[in-house]
Amino acid sequence: MTRQILLLILFLISVRANSQAWQKLSSGLDYPPAKIYADTLNGEVYISGRFQYAGGNEVNGITRWNGTGFESLGGGVDYCIQSCPVVVGVTRFQEDIYCSPTGFSIGGFDPKGLARWDGEAWFPVSTGLTFFSGTDGIATEFISTDSVLYIFGNFHMAGQDTANSVAFWDGSELQGMGFPYIYLSDNFVNISSAIIHENVIYVGGNFSSAPGKEGTLDFAAYDSGVWFSLARIKGPNDNIGALAVYNGEIYLAGNFRVSSGNAGNAIMKFTNGTLVDVGGSFDSELANVRSLIVYKGNLYAFGLFNSVGGGIPAKNMARWDGEKWCGFNFDFDGRVSTAAVLEDQLYIGGGFRRIDGDTFNYVAFWEGELIPDTCGEVAVHSSSGIAIELGFQLFPNPTTHTLDLRFEGLQADGATLTIQNTAGQLLYREELAIPSGLQQYQVDVSAWPPGVYFLRLQAGERQVVRRFVKTKTR
Repeated sequence: MTRQILLLILFLISVRANSQAWQKLSSGLDYPPAKIYADTLNGEVYISGRFQYAGGNEVNGITRWNGTGFESLGGGVDYCIQSCPVVVGVTRFQEDIYCSPTGFSIGGFDPKGLARWDGEAWFPVSTGLTFFSGTDGIATEFISTDSVLYIFGNFHMAGQDTANSVAFWDGSELQGMGFPYIYLSDNFVNISSAIIHENVIYVGGNFSSAPGKEGTLDFAAYDSGVWFSLARIKGPNDNIGALAVYNGEIYLAGNFRVSSGNAGNAIMKFTNGTLVDVGGSFDSELANVRSLIVYKGNLYAFGLFNSVGGGIPAKNMARWDGEKWCGFNFDFDGRVSTAAVLEDQLYIGGGFRRIDGDTFNYVAFWEGELIPDTCGEVAVHSSSGIAIELGFQLFPNPTTHTLDLRFEGLQADGATLTIQNTAGQLLYREELAIPSGLQQYQVDVSAWPPGVYFLRLQAGERQVVRRFVKTKTR
């Protein structure tokens, strides 16, 4: 009898573990969302975008998920044929919901890029957000405090005030915040992400510098009424798409590359005034991270990528715990571009229609623990800044002439050292003897073309995979 009870318990545990999966929001949307916002005040989720239908109901660009179904907010935007003019950002400020419709009208009036829903009807917010030409601006991101709603996006004017894509609304007046930076080519600022940490506002996007201001590129901060530069995102087309605070530090993600001179591919961390690599970052220079979210004590990155941290499989979703990367084997058939957390639930949206072969139609949510499939090794940083991973050191990185390896304690008779380029071409292979104690090896890479390479040290069943960058020989 005891054995039967034990088997039953094990069976139930197995069923519960195997039943964990992404869950559907009714039948989903008919078009990918632009933004998911979790309203922690009322326990509801708001979704904006270009969709016309949500769960089969006509909602026209903006909807509320109440936990069991989708609801319309006053019919949404007024003019939709097959798809709607996109509603971009969405948030709550005080008692009302704010969003950024682009084009045509909502509630019978032209919102000029900013509208307010009081639970019964839509209202304009001052004279809205516009460009100098008078066309509608866009609010991509919001920061809501008790007394002020901060607004970020693409616009020249906020109300009657020149704003250059940064503004605030206090419930009665819409004003600019003196953002001094410009876009490289046509004085057009694009701010795609903003966060507030220790009373400092951090913004990221695609912008450059201003006369008389300290140079910046795509990353700036606002403190005590003053804008200032933090660090440069390098590369003419590189930019920040997402910001997050995790364990008291600022993380940046987006479309930037090591080959442009940045510390990581698609993700970096702002530490002691410097942008640094995060656990080897994403392996491909084509990786693009669109959203960063903290869920159950870990930082999650979403976007369009296949692996992270030197070979850890992670299709469009990866987890960082402050020491190592972990990946999941969920099969998204498109990118994940927006995410939000409401209590114990993680909501995601993007260009995917199917997950693991099942139809979700652009939105899904997860409740409870997320168990990764593959995790890397714990990284510990020495006082010199060299990453020591289970006794393994690789430096300098980036390198121009030689690559130095140091390791110990692999507990194997021998090891195989291989190096491949991003195309998978084998460029170097050596069989190494592993006596006890500290081992040191050097590889000459001076003749190799500049680019990203992957080093793999296989010793018995243990292996270490690390990415390094070869720079141009001077």
